[in-house]
Parts: sequence; C-alpha cells; structure tokens
Amino acid sequence: MGIDRAVTEFFADHRSAHLTDLMWSVTWLGNASTLHWAMIGLAATTLVLGRPFQAAAVVVGMVGASDISGSIKDLVGRDRPGSEFRAGDALSSYAFPSGHTMGMTVLVGLVLMVAWRSLRTDRARRTAVGLGAVVVLAVGLSRIYLGYHWLTDVLAGLCFGLLWIATVVASARGVKLQWAAAAERGWSEVPATVPVRQYLS
Repeated sequence: MGIDRAVTEFFADHRSAHLTDLMWSVTWLGNASTLHWAMIGLAATTLVLGRPFQAAAVVVGMVGASDISGSIKDLVGRDRPGSEFRAGDALSSYAFPSGHTMGMTVLVGLVLMVAWRSLRTDRARRTAVGLGAVVVLAVGLSRIYLGYHWLTDVLAGLCFGLLWIATVVASARGVKLQWAAAAERGWSEVPATVPVRQYLS
C-alpha cells in the first residue's frame, strides 16, 4: 500500500542516533521474552490476590495472542520492509500483523483487568487507560521507525489485540459467574446447557 511505504520512508529518512536508541528500548517492551516474563509476573500477582480466574485469563490471553499472531503471519505471508528501511538485522518471520503491538495490547488490557478493582475513581481509570494506550502506541511506532513493520501491520496488531483481549476478559467473567452461580445453588442444580443469566436473574 502507498501509505505503508510513505510512512516507512518518512521514518527511515528522519532517524537520529539518540532517537534510534530510544526506539530500541521501547520495542524491547514488546519482545517475546519481555512479554513472557510479564505474563508470569502478572499471573503470579493475581494468584497471590486470590483471583484464579484472572490468572487463567492472563495465561490464556498472552499465550493465545502469540499463537494467533504467528498463525496469521504464516497465513498472510506478508514480507517485512526491505533492508534499506531496517535499523537492525533481518527477521525470518512475516510482517502481518505486528506481534509486538498485539502482545502489548493484550498485556495492557490484562493489567487493566487486574488493576480495575483498585482504580476506584473515573479519573484514575481514565489515566490508567491513557497510559496504557501510550505504551501500546509507542511500541507500535517503534516497530515502524526501526523498519520491521509497515503501518498496516501495526494497525492490524492493535485491532487483533483488542478483539482478543475483549474475548478473553468476557470469557473469564462468564466462567467466573457460572462457577459462582453453581457454588451458590449446588453443583448438581446447574445444568451446563442452561445460561447462567437464568440463575442470576
């Protein structure tokens, strides 16, 4: 796409040593190893807080994001920007979508899920969402700046990440409600085929 090349060329033509160093630091936040350890830390935190459903959501969310991103990359098979745009070594994986962006989007969403109960005011919640958005956008921007992704790769990573985190959070909440209803009424009284809303109404 024309916009992809135009954006990539703009950043390649306006690099500086200091800004490039900064972007390498930012992009490190979305590296697979960084996200892996963040997942472990967040899952452990939720277990300490006594929230097993959230712990499961963290693991499913992060592992699923990696698997989904990799599967779409292989399915689409889109090449990354050429060596004339890259600020570092070549990568063997495909470009679409940006795994860094998708992974960071999901991680930020999971952090917000865990922290939401402690953010008691609308101002605190808006601030947390705003800071999370800045981190995600910074990681996505770093991927374009460093020449590893096109703009549409990053936008796709953001969209897929938002869809996946919404699915994970909604599913975790639904399972938790089913377990709560079953525990309250007795496990034998809750057929698996009956919607949980019927028991909560």
